[in-house]
Amino acid sequence: RTEISALKELFDNYNEGERDLSRYNIHAICGVLKLWLRELPESLMTFDLYDTIVRLERDNPDDKLDQYAAMIPKIGCNRPTLDYLMRFLSKLCENSTVNKMSASNASIVFGPTLIRARVETIETTLNSPIVNSAVQVLIE
Repeated sequence: RTEISALKELFDNYNEGERDLSRYNIHAICGVLKLWLRELPESLMTFDLYDTIVRLERDNPDDKLDQYAAMIPKIGCNRPTLDYLMRFLSKLCENSTVNKMSASNASIVFGPTLIRARVETIETTLNSPIVNSAVQVLIE
Protein backbone atom coordinates (compact mmCIF):
# COMPACT_ATOMS: atom_id res chain seq x y z
CA ARG A 1 0.00 0.00 0.00
CA THR A 2 2.89 2.39 0.65
CA GLU A 3 4.08 2.11 -2.94
CA ILE A 4 0.61 3.15 -4.11
CA SER A 5 0.68 6.07 -1.66
CA ALA A 6 4.06 7.23 -3.01
CA LEU A 7 2.78 6.95 -6.56
CA LYS A 8 -0.40 8.81 -5.68
CA GLU A 9 1.69 11.67 -4.34
CA LEU A 10 3.63 11.76 -7.63
CA PHE A 11 0.37 11.56 -9.54
CA ASP A 12 -1.19 14.39 -7.52
CA ASN A 13 1.82 16.57 -8.39
CA TYR A 14 1.70 15.77 -12.10
CA ASN A 15 2.25 19.38 -13.10
CA GLU A 16 5.80 19.33 -11.73
CA GLY A 17 7.11 17.61 -14.84
CA GLU A 18 7.59 14.13 -16.18
CA ARG A 19 8.30 11.38 -13.64
CA ASP A 20 10.30 8.18 -13.95
CA LEU A 21 7.95 5.32 -13.06
CA SER A 22 10.33 2.52 -14.05
CA ARG A 23 11.19 1.68 -10.44
CA TYR A 24 7.57 1.08 -9.51
CA ASN A 25 5.73 -2.22 -9.72
CA ILE A 26 3.26 -2.27 -12.61
CA HIS A 27 0.51 -3.46 -10.23
CA ALA A 28 1.08 -0.43 -8.01
CA ILE A 29 0.83 1.86 -11.05
CA CYS A 30 -2.46 0.22 -11.98
CA GLY A 31 -3.56 0.51 -8.35
CA VAL A 32 -2.99 4.26 -8.29
CA LEU A 33 -4.91 4.66 -11.55
CA LYS A 34 -7.86 2.75 -10.08
CA LEU A 35 -7.61 4.80 -6.89
CA TRP A 36 -7.63 8.05 -8.87
CA LEU A 37 -10.69 6.92 -10.84
CA ARG A 38 -12.45 5.81 -7.65
CA GLU A 39 -11.76 9.16 -5.95
CA LEU A 40 -13.29 11.21 -8.75
CA PRO A 41 -16.42 13.01 -7.53
CA GLU A 42 -18.36 11.28 -10.31
CA SER A 43 -17.49 8.24 -12.40
CA LEU A 44 -16.36 8.78 -16.00
CA MET A 45 -19.65 7.30 -17.21
CA THR A 46 -21.75 9.75 -15.24
CA PHE A 47 -24.19 8.87 -12.47
CA ASP A 48 -27.08 9.92 -14.71
CA LEU A 49 -26.19 7.16 -17.18
CA TYR A 50 -25.97 4.35 -14.62
CA ASP A 51 -29.59 3.15 -14.88
CA THR A 52 -29.56 3.44 -18.67
CA ILE A 53 -26.38 1.36 -18.90
CA VAL A 54 -27.71 -1.35 -16.58
CA ARG A 55 -31.00 -1.49 -18.52
CA LEU A 56 -29.13 -1.63 -21.84
CA GLU A 57 -26.98 -4.55 -20.68
CA ARG A 58 -30.00 -6.41 -19.28
CA ASP A 59 -32.12 -5.92 -22.41
CA ASN A 60 -29.19 -6.56 -24.80
CA PRO A 61 -30.87 -5.01 -27.87
CA ASP A 62 -29.54 -5.51 -31.38
CA ASP A 63 -28.52 -1.85 -31.55
CA LYS A 64 -26.64 -1.89 -28.23
CA LEU A 65 -23.41 -0.58 -29.78
CA ASP A 66 -25.28 2.30 -31.41
CA GLN A 67 -26.90 3.15 -28.09
CA TYR A 68 -23.50 3.21 -26.37
CA ALA A 69 -22.16 5.45 -29.13
CA ALA A 70 -25.09 7.81 -28.55
CA MET A 71 -24.30 7.92 -24.81
CA ILE A 72 -20.68 8.97 -25.17
CA PRO A 73 -21.39 12.65 -25.96
CA LYS A 74 -23.49 12.81 -22.78
CA ILE A 75 -20.45 12.33 -20.56
CA GLY A 76 -19.20 15.80 -21.45
CA CYS A 77 -15.75 16.71 -20.17
CA ASN A 78 -15.10 13.07 -19.18
CA ARG A 79 -15.07 12.01 -22.81
CA PRO A 80 -11.35 12.55 -23.60
CA THR A 81 -10.30 10.68 -20.46
CA LEU A 82 -12.68 7.79 -21.12
CA ASP A 83 -11.62 7.64 -24.76
CA TYR A 84 -7.92 7.55 -23.88
CA LEU A 85 -8.44 4.94 -21.15
CA MET A 86 -10.53 2.69 -23.41
CA ARG A 87 -7.93 2.87 -26.19
CA PHE A 88 -5.20 2.08 -23.66
CA LEU A 89 -7.13 -0.89 -22.22
CA SER A 90 -7.95 -2.15 -25.71
CA LYS A 91 -4.25 -2.07 -26.59
CA LEU A 92 -3.39 -3.77 -23.30
CA CYS A 93 -5.90 -6.53 -24.04
CA GLU A 94 -4.36 -7.16 -27.46
CA ASN A 95 -1.54 -8.88 -25.56
CA SER A 96 -3.81 -10.98 -23.36
CA THR A 97 -2.00 -14.20 -24.27
CA VAL A 98 1.09 -12.77 -22.57
CA ASN A 99 -0.31 -10.53 -19.83
CA LYS A 100 -3.52 -12.49 -19.06
CA MET A 101 -5.50 -9.25 -19.27
CA SER A 102 -8.44 -9.97 -21.55
CA ALA A 103 -11.20 -7.42 -22.07
CA SER A 104 -13.27 -9.44 -19.62
CA ASN A 105 -10.55 -9.29 -16.96
CA ALA A 106 -9.92 -5.57 -17.56
CA SER A 107 -13.64 -4.90 -17.21
CA ILE A 108 -13.67 -6.65 -13.82
CA VAL A 109 -10.74 -4.49 -12.69
CA PHE A 110 -12.03 -1.16 -14.02
CA GLY A 111 -15.81 -1.63 -14.27
CA PRO A 112 -16.65 -0.61 -10.70
CA THR A 113 -14.62 2.59 -11.00
CA LEU A 114 -15.85 3.66 -14.44
CA ILE A 115 -19.59 3.11 -13.97
CA ARG A 116 -21.00 3.86 -10.52
CA ALA A 117 -24.41 4.71 -9.16
CA ARG A 118 -24.81 7.96 -7.27
CA VAL A 119 -25.60 5.94 -4.12
CA GLU A 120 -24.08 2.51 -3.56
CA THR A 121 -26.63 -0.09 -2.42
CA ILE A 122 -26.88 -3.86 -2.29
CA GLU A 123 -28.65 -3.70 -5.65
CA THR A 124 -25.81 -1.75 -7.25
CA THR A 125 -23.34 -4.27 -5.84
CA LEU A 126 -25.39 -7.07 -7.38
CA ASN A 127 -25.26 -5.17 -10.68
CA SER A 128 -21.45 -5.43 -10.77
CA PRO A 129 -21.38 -8.18 -13.43
CA ILE A 130 -23.72 -6.07 -15.59
CA VAL A 131 -21.51 -3.01 -15.18
CA ASN A 132 -18.43 -5.09 -15.99
CA SER A 133 -20.13 -6.35 -19.14
CA ALA A 134 -20.77 -2.76 -20.21
CA VAL A 135 -17.12 -1.84 -19.69
CA GLN A 136 -16.08 -4.91 -21.67
CA VAL A 137 -18.19 -3.64 -24.59
CA LEU A 138 -16.48 -0.25 -24.36
CA ILE A 139 -13.01 -1.84 -24.29
CA GLU A 140 -13.71 -4.09 -27.25
